[in-house]
Amino acid sequence: MGYNNAVRFYPSAFEHGVARIDSLHVINNARTIIELREDPLKLLYIGFDTVGRPLEVIVDHPLWEGEEAVCIHSDNLTPAWHKYL
Repeated sequence: MGYNNAVRFYPSAFEHGVARIDSLHVINNARTIIELREDPLKLLYIGFDTVGRPLEVIVDHPLWEGEEAVCIHSDNLTPAWHKYL
């Protein structure tokens, strides 16, 4: 998808110690993207960070064109999602 810096980050995205650069890397290079909610669109990105750790990243996508996507969660990949790597 290539978001680069077009994603804003809520403080909750940093609660588990995942750096912004690692979250963006997962968003841009996700192995799997799962729709968690349709309206408004919330996606779970599953992939590896810049040093190869498996992560899960949740992003709320904008309802209106011109709004930014918002990363609300970044954490080490939980066992329930490992099958999607």
